[in-house]
Amino acid sequence: MPVLISAAAIQLSFGLEKFLLPGFEYIHIFPEEFIGIHPSIRVLQGNVSGNTINLSWKHFYRDLLGS
Repeated sequence: MPVLISAAAIQLSFGLEKFLLPGFEYIHIFPEEFIGIHPSIRVLQGNVSGNTINLSWKHFYRDLLGS
């Protein structure tokens, strides 16, 4: 998981002079979609909240394989 998620982050920042993501202190990986409650209740596959990146491993991996 850490290697694949890191590789995806590198793809986003590849070639940029400022390639670090200092604003994000945490990456949370959930097994499946998860519930967000602000500003309303909704089902999420991923989101950014403050200094945290939240991902659904099920959807990340599925999209990685192109399924």
